[in-house]
Amino acid sequence: MTMRIDAGVKAGRLTDEQADKMRTDMEERVSNMINREGKMLHGHKFQHRKIDHSAILKLLNIDQATLRSERKAGKSLAAIAKERGVSEQALKDTILTQMQ
Repeated sequence: MTMRIDAGVKAGRLTDEQADKMRTDMEERVSNMINREGKMLHGHKFQHRKIDHSAILKLLNIDQATLRSERKAGKSLAAIAKERGVSEQALKDTILTQMQ
C-alpha cells in the first residue's frame, strides 16, 4: 500500500499532502476492517491489498477452514483474535505490516 502511494506521488497522481493523509488513515481503515462482522478475510479488499493470510492465520493460531467458519458465523476478526488471546493491536500491526 505504501509503495502504491509513493508511486502515485512520483507519477503526479497524488500530492504529498494526499499521500500523507492516506498513510495516516491506514490504521483507522485496518481497525474498521477487523471490527467488521460477517465479511470474509479473503474478500476482495484483502486480496486487492495482497495481504498474506498465512501471517494472520499464524498469529491467530487457526486454520483457514476454522477462520472461514467463524467469519460465516458473523464474528469479526477482532472478536476471533480476542477469543484466542490475541490483542486487537497485534492483529492491526500484522495487517499494517502487510499493507506497508
